[in-house]
Parts: sequence; structure tokens; C-alpha cells
Amino acid sequence: SLETGIRQQSAPIGGADDTDNSLVEKWRAGSRDGLLALVNKSPTWSEELRTYTLEYNGRATLASVKNIQLVPETAPDDLFFQLGKVSEARFNVDWKAPISPIQAFGIALSVFDNKLACSPAPPSLRAAIRLRDRLSGSTSSPRESSSN
Repeated sequence: SLETGIRQQSAPIGGADDTDNSLVEKWRAGSRDGLLALVNKSPTWSEELRTYTLEYNGRATLASVKNIQLVPETAPDDLFFQLGKVSEARFNVDWKAPISPIQAFGIALSVFDNKLACSPAPPSLRAAIRLRDRLSGSTSSPRESSSN
């Protein structure tokens, strides 16, 4: 929530329907028919640690802004996806149906893409971002283009 400074992530999961509306169009219009709306699991306050925590059952052993758990909006204890840091360059990704492996991979990528502003990107990634921006016709942020 905004009060606790916790970053919010959401992921609509669904299949094709009878309309011409894409998944993104349905989501933006507020339609949840036929979609599984996943949101961040709310952490609990730990008096011992003096911070908000989530239980990863050993699947995340290091603190990271990229650690995330997604649950249905309507069932906050039913874990469908989690990403947890286990070493400097390694994360565990766990998911269950109806999320497919490719959807889980896409959610994980979106977590990393949204976190690029949290730390400086390596030069190769900045070059790839600039190339993507040139190909799409958009402009890079000053942070991406000023540091090489």
C-alpha cells in the first residue's frame, strides 16, 4: 500500500474470449470477467525484525526489492506466483495453474523491468534499451542516456 511504501504489482491472467477486446483492453476498462486478477500479497509487520515481511518457506533467502508474491484479489492466502532472491545473481520462480510457464516468465521479466530505475543498469542493458527506444520511436529517460 502507499502508506507502507510497498510497491504494487498486478497481473491479469486469462484466455481468449468471444470479443475482439484484448486482455490489456479488458483490464484497463476494469472488466474482470474471465480474468484472474493477481495482486501483491500484503506483508505482515514483524516486531522482532521491525519491518514488513512475507514468508517464502526457504524459496527466498535474501532481501530484495524484486521479491514478490502474487495472490488473487479475492483470496489473499492463495499463492499463485512468487519470485525470491537466493544469491547475488539467482532468483527462484514458483507458480501454479492457471499460470503457464511462459506467463510466469513474463511476470518475472516485468518485475525486473520495473526495477531498472532502482539501480544503475549495466552498459549492455542501457545499449539494448536505447536500441529498443530508437526502434519504437520513443525517447530514453535522461538516466538511461546520460550514463554510458
